[in-house]
Amino acid sequence: MKRGLLFLPQVVFFSYFCSRSKEKEKLIDFFKTRYMKYLHRLFAFSLCAILTVGYLAIPSAQGQNTIRTMNWDGQTRRYLCIEPTNMNTNEAMPMMLFLHGLHDSLDHYIDEPMVQHMADRYGWLVVMPEAMPYVASLGGLTLDMGNTWNANMTITVMNTTMTLNGEVDDTGFLMALMDTLKGSYSIEEDSIFLSGMSMGGFMTHRMAIEHGDQFTACAAVSGLITLPYANSEPLCDVRMMHIHGTNDAIVSDQGYFNILTALGNIQVGMSAEQTVNYWVEHNGCTPNPTIDTLDDRRDDGMRFVRHTYSNSESNAEVEFLQVINGQHEWYADEEQYDVNYLTEIHDFFVGNHTTYNAIEKPSETRVVCYPNPANEQLTIVCSTPTNLTIYNMAGRKVGMYRMEGGSNKVNIGHLPSGIYMGQCDNGATMKIVKQ
Repeated sequence: MKRGLLFLPQVVFFSYFCSRSKEKEKLIDFFKTRYMKYLHRLFAFSLCAILTVGYLAIPSAQGQNTIRTMNWDGQTRRYLCIEPTNMNTNEAMPMMLFLHGLHDSLDHYIDEPMVQHMADRYGWLVVMPEAMPYVASLGGLTLDMGNTWNANMTITVMNTTMTLNGEVDDTGFLMALMDTLKGSYSIEEDSIFLSGMSMGGFMTHRMAIEHGDQFTACAAVSGLITLPYANSEPLCDVRMMHIHGTNDAIVSDQGYFNILTALGNIQVGMSAEQTVNYWVEHNGCTPNPTIDTLDDRRDDGMRFVRHTYSNSESNAEVEFLQVINGQHEWYADEEQYDVNYLTEIHDFFVGNHTTYNAIEKPSETRVVCYPNPANEQLTIVCSTPTNLTIYNMAGRKVGMYRMEGGSNKVNIGHLPSGIYMGQCDNGATMKIVKQ
């Protein structure tokens, strides 16, 4: 799999930049020569390799891949269903959701044999949800970014700040989809997995932070934790795997989206190391990992180094597969590369390196609050309904809000800038910084 370019808007950024440069024709010709011949092919096949990971599916007829729809939040949402060919309807089976990259479409995979192979290889139900289209405005320029997950990714480009598809409730859609699947199939409740690459990897981290109690394990490839979650508290401990190449030219392991050197690096998330440390800290893992450099069996110019962070009191381990000299690609061909991402993720999910128990239920006292600091609005995620009271530093009550189980919006735009304390009836507390 070559270069999973999951940020198509670079096409527009190149053109916009070149219109202001004396090197316009030279740069445009360079872009066309280097990228355009790959563009359609890359988006058509980038997720296919990831799908070799072997898990994703939902209601389809007799093992046929089927794109289905459901109505959510006033929108028609699509998802691709892949059942194991020899599915036994009388037996519960594992389920995995896989989240595609930016500007991708399920239409590319409806007849892709590797999708079915993935489900058949492990006997898992494999489900590919689809993100909603997003058109952004950058000054006087319109950017058609295609299907884009709302991973709460806020970026600033050319003095314009935007949250990609920030108005779409993707977390609610994915949770509703899981409920639909559980009603349609016999699913092993302790074998529900989530994975994604690039933009889908960013969304995987968001779901793990806000709804980690719903997944047995998660794996993100070339997608990081977005900046609004840097100081957040995840809902619960989550078994997390992160894979990233040190030479990723699209989403760097330092947290930047590299469009064009002249435009500068656009920060889209925490670095790979910070992302891993986020989960290590919150899962209570030992800070000193067990390091295993995988066998160098192929002349691929890369080394795959596994860092495993364990927790002796729980199964919430964290694994970081660092790919030295690795690019923004999905490595799946074992005849060409030292590893197959599919195999590595599967082995982590099922606990081939260690053992795991059922899904951890979140403590009722844990509450996720982001972004923090905030200007106008907070998102508060609670596992159970509670009441939130906000106090200023003088101890004066400045607001009281009813929180339902799940995601809640709290407007704080009327409050003066400063530090506040939030207190929930269930005992959870939080410091809130109003900018």
